[in-house]
Amino acid sequence: MLAFLPPDARASGNSRRTLTQKGHFRRFHGYDYSRGASLFLTFNVQPKEDILGHIEAPGVLVHNEWGKLVDAKTTEIAARHAPIRLMSHVIMPNHAHMRVYLPPWMPKPLVALGDFVSAFKRSTSLLLQHRGRPGPLWEERYHDFLCVSAESMDASDRYIAYNPVKRWLLAAPDRPMRVFEPLYSGRLPPEIWWAGAGNTDILSPESKIASFRISRSIPEALHETVVACALRASAQGYAIASTFISPCERRLFQALSATPGARIIKAGHKMLGAVYRPQGGEPPLFAERRLLLLSRQSEPAKSRRAGWLDLNDNLAYLSDRAVYVRFDNDRLHWLDA
Repeated sequence: MLAFLPPDARASGNSRRTLTQKGHFRRFHGYDYSRGASLFLTFNVQPKEDILGHIEAPGVLVHNEWGKLVDAKTTEIAARHAPIRLMSHVIMPNHAHMRVYLPPWMPKPLVALGDFVSAFKRSTSLLLQHRGRPGPLWEERYHDFLCVSAESMDASDRYIAYNPVKRWLLAAPDRPMRVFEPLYSGRLPPEIWWAGAGNTDILSPESKIASFRISRSIPEALHETVVACALRASAQGYAIASTFISPCERRLFQALSATPGARIIKAGHKMLGAVYRPQGGEPPLFAERRLLLLSRQSEPAKSRRAGWLDLNDNLAYLSDRAVYVRFDNDRLHWLDA
């Protein structure tokens, strides 16, 4: 999910949409657009076929002549529709994403947005009609999501930047997103059926792995201290393995993702399907071969808690250094990596 809806815009279906005079579906009728707004927009080619280019390894977007024309026209149209600002965009082979900013106190901001969208769709369609492609280029409707925080804006920009990588990873069976079942490794308990996606070389015998299990009870004020321990282990050449479930573990995942060269093993039971769909900041980690997803495919223990504890035991089994971090009687107990 690239944006968070305001509380009064969470209703499902058409109840959250009202049609403006310009024909734009105003999804977030509880939001005052005169305050300013950042929107993530998606347009699909009609029909949705790769007519604007293709993706080359490793995730490089290559526009054909039509794609280059549409990309240039998008920037040109945005420049003509000030004060609306085009913050980021990508013209994919069969769709387009863009994030636009409507500054505060614009008169009729949704009308201005509708004018911008209409100009984009009409001008690019006419451009390709002059090159021999009949009919409209884009589907009549488009998707718009309101970004209501800096985090959601950053998420939208990351999604746009790494969309070619994501498309490449999902394009063929031999790409890192494919799940191999079972996954064989001398480091994994032989009686358990594992699946994996990503860089399976992280499990090679010469790899050093530190398994981190971090309690939910650790106060937030101590998260940075715990994360620093894991980053020291990473700097010493250890891949960091965890379920990344607790708040501190999630903070650790963010820190490792932002650390060049840090290798990550993210584990769960029944986490992977036939083909794994990337989440959050995972696409760049796959492209850099820094991430391995592990899924414990055999039946987990009866209770959810017992299942995760059992999984943590297995992560400790495959690691060179098991690091357990808990909070007990106002003190941290851990093994410093």
